[in-house]
Amino acid sequence: MNPKVVFRCFFISVLLAAPTPLLLAGIVHLTNAPLAEQWLAEAAFSVYAAVAFGCFIMLFIGTLAAAALAPPMVVKADVARVKPAPRQPQAPAPTVEDDEEEDIIDPNEAVKRVK
Repeated sequence: MNPKVVFRCFFISVLLAAPTPLLLAGIVHLTNAPLAEQWLAEAAFSVYAAVAFGCFIMLFIGTLAAAALAPPMVVKADVARVKPAPRQPQAPAPTVEDDEEEDIIDPNEAVKRVK
């Protein structure tokens, strides 16, 4: 696997695993669990480190698996551009010379007739 991909997976895992123990501790604290008080009183850092390390390992394995199982990117070859067929010349539109004024369509004319 590409070293860039491994580093990217490592970096994402570290960024996501660092705040996870704080989130879990907050959720446990909201439930007023006696286990949370015991953990925080005895060994707060060791519990934090253990949870962070466990989350990091799970995320790292997951991101590596996602990168390994993702379908490869398809790179399309450059295709030579084909010249479009020349168009046939079209006859110019006939010009009608009309000395009279153009008819103006009044949208209210129908309403005037009904009244």
